Amino acid sequence: MTGRPPPDDLLGRLLGRLPEPIRARLRAVGAGHRTILGRRRDFQTAFDENIGLLDELIASGASHAELGLLLAEAGIARADGTPLPLGTISGALSRARERAAAARPAGDAAAPVAAPAAAAPPPQDPAGSGSAVPERAGHRTTLQRPAVDRRDLPHPADQSRHRGDDRTRRAAALLNSLRSRP
Repeated sequence: MTGRPPPDDLLGRLLGRLPEPIRARLRAVGAGHRTILGRRRDFQTAFDENIGLLDELIASGASHAELGLLLAEAGIARADGTPLPLGTISGALSRARERAAAARPAGDAAAPVAAPAAAAPPPQDPAGSGSAVPERAGHRTTLQRPAVDRRDLPHPADQSRHRGDDRTRRAAALLNSLRSRP
C-alpha cells in the first residue's frame, strides 16, 4: 500500500459490504481505540482485545490489506489517517494470537485462537530423512613435531651458505649471538 490514504468511496464500499452486526462491532473497536480525551491507544491493544473478530474477518476472506482498510475506516490507522502497513497488521495479529493462546487455561482447547482450519493453508509435507547423522568424532590427538636434528639445519653464521652482501652476514651474526644467549 502506498503512503496516501485510500479513496473514501473504497473505504465506504468495503465497510458497507459487511453485515450490520460486524460493522457495529468494527465501529465499537474503533470507538474503544480512543481514550476519553480523544488520544489514540496502542493499536496492539485493539488487536489483542478483538482477535476473535479479526480472525473471523480473515476466515471470511478478508485480506490483510482489506483488514487495514476496514480498521482505518473504524479509526485505527496511522497518525496521518492512512491504513496500517501490512507487516504491522501481520505482526500484530501474530502477537495477539500468541497472547490469547498463553492466556487460555492449559488443556482448554475449546476456544480457538487462530482462524478456523478452513482458512489455514494445508500443512506442509514432512521433510525427508536426509543424510544420516555423522558419527561422533574421536578425541583429538596432539600432533607430534617431526624430530629434526639441529645439526642438520644450516647455521646463519655459516659463511659458506650465505652468498649475500655484508648486511646479510651481519644479520646472521646477530641472530647467532641472540640464540646463544641464555
